Amino acid sequence: MSTIINMLGLAQPDRYIWNIHDRFLPTGGTCPFDEIYIVVQRNFDPVSDVYSSYINGTLYDYTIVEGCSTTPIVAVAAPFPVDLTALTPTAVASGVSGFQGHLQIYPGLFYSG
Repeated sequence: MSTIINMLGLAQPDRYIWNIHDRFLPTGGTCPFDEIYIVVQRNFDPVSDVYSSYINGTLYDYTIVEGCSTTPIVAVAAPFPVDLTALTPTAVASGVSGFQGHLQIYPGLFYSG
């Protein structure tokens, strides 16, 4: 069921605001300090028909989390709200996101409105 929900585009909207499209380590460079990233935006606003950094009025930015010592090397553009006082997650489908977008459920959480 979760695969179907993901394919329909109904899963965690904050997970794919920013994606690493490509990354390149120049010759002689060290990971992650010399790594070059191409990051693309994938959150689409259906009202304005353009890509957006906002989800339900909350602006998101990203930081790159790089696992240089893992095999294979894992890198992810991890989103975070720019306003640290914003109530997150802003979408019910987001739940509480952990590393690499894995959903973590904590007892006592509920949504209203």
